[in-house]
Amino acid sequence: GIISTNVEVTLNPVSGRDVTMTLSKTGSATEDSDYALGNAITISAGNLSGSILLSAQGDLLDEDNETVVITMACSATCVTGAPFEQTVIIMDDDVVTATLSVMDMTIYENAIPTSATVTVTLDAVSWQDIPVTLSKGGTATEVSDYTLANTITIPAGSLSNAITLAIVDDLPAELDETVIITISCGTTCTVGSPSEKTVTIISDDIPDAPANFQINFA
Repeated sequence: GIISTNVEVTLNPVSGRDVTMTLSKTGSATEDSDYALGNAITISAGNLSGSILLSAQGDLLDEDNETVVITMACSATCVTGAPFEQTVIIMDDDVVTATLSVMDMTIYENAIPTSATVTVTLDAVSWQDIPVTLSKGGTATEVSDYTLANTITIPAGSLSNAITLAIVDDLPAELDETVIITISCGTTCTVGSPSEKTVTIISDDIPDAPANFQINFA
């Protein structure tokens, strides 16, 4: 995209001497770290206009779009007409990347650990809350075998957040089961690697062995 723009001042009519306009800068953007712009524009004698460059400064911060409000003022050589103020919007192009981690990849129905910590981590802090969606697959059944929320939200200014995958100790005898957790992002982040983890639930109920039925004829 466009990373700079001309800031131009025009006279009416032409002057026979140099005319200097001072520029004051306000807005949500920070000079030097977000943009660069001089403090004055000088229009040489005999010219109608003069200009300087406003340049956006690229950074790696995920931040909101910001503004530069430029206001001109005259010295004794001119009077200020309208418009004398303009607002430039600096669009942010940085998007954070989310990755998934799980503490305790194997958990137990009736032994420690009975839960797993599911964490989503960003590669940089963001100015806004970052919601990350969790999809769940595998052989285990949600609610009857385990509970896990559908979303992890990383608060603005934080690098990570975590929730708990909790086991439901059920009674039916069954084999060990798995929960496959996959993350996805909306428009506020991109998905990095790893984005999927598998947790194994170890059952404490032993399936009944099949009975052998046999008749012996004398």
